[in-house]
Amino acid sequence: SMYPAIGDQDIITISPLNDYCPEPGDIVACITENDLNIVIHRIIKKNDTQILTKGDACFHPDPIRPLESIVGHVTAIENHFTFSHISIKRYYKNIIAGLSRTNLLTVAVKILLRIELKNMAQ
Repeated sequence: SMYPAIGDQDIITISPLNDYCPEPGDIVACITENDLNIVIHRIIKKNDTQILTKGDACFHPDPIRPLESIVGHVTAIENHFTFSHISIKRYYKNIIAGLSRTNLLTVAVKILLRIELKNMAQ
C-alpha cells in the first residue's frame, strides 16, 4: 500500500521518535485503533493532537489517529537505492504529502520513471 515509495521486497528502517517531530510527508509506523497491528503509512495532515495517514497506493486515507499512536518513523528504505526521509526538506515533504493526499503520487512517480528510462535509452 506504500508503492512506489516502499515495494514488496524493500527493507525499511524504523527509528524511534526521540526528539523528532514527524510532519506531513514523513512515513511513520502507527499502532492501529485496536492496538493489534502496526501500519506503515505517510502523514498527509497533522495538527497538535492528531494525524491523518494514507498509504501512497491507497485511494482513501486511514482513520484519524492520535499523535501518540506513532511508534516510530521510517529513516531508510533499502532496495535498488537507499533513501533517507530525514534529509528531505519540508517543502518537498509537503509536495509529497499533497500528491499522496490527492492520489497523484503513484502517477507522478510512473511518469518520472518513464522519462528517466527514455533518457537512459538515448
